[in-house]
Amino acid sequence: MIIKLLEQNSEFRDIYEEIYNICRNSERMMGMFSKELEILDRNTVKLMIDELDEALGEEREKVKAIKQERETLKAEKESLEAEMQEAKAEKESLETEMQRTKDEMEAERKRAEEAEKELIRLRAELEKLRK
Repeated sequence: MIIKLLEQNSEFRDIYEEIYNICRNSERMMGMFSKELEILDRNTVKLMIDELDEALGEEREKVKAIKQERETLKAEKESLEAEMQEAKAEKESLETEMQRTKDEMEAERKRAEEAEKELIRLRAELEKLRK
């Protein structure tokens, strides 16, 4: 079958002779395979590097997103702490005002008691005068 092909197509003859010679020269054949394997290895390494670069890029994006989220949480925490300080100051102000109001009420109660005592005294005096 090969002889028939060689007789029909002269271009095939040149190709067949080259392949036949290559196959007979196993050292050259191994060199060809070694070169092809080297190219394949180089391409595999490039592919792996590209995949690692892509994965690294994705991880960097994740880290960036985490840092931004952390900054946002930090800002929220600071805002809540400021609100808490304001609430604490307002509570202290209300407690101070409440104490002042209690003190004023106590003073008013004492004045009312004194006024009542004075009223009782004056009524007693008035009763004496009426008799």
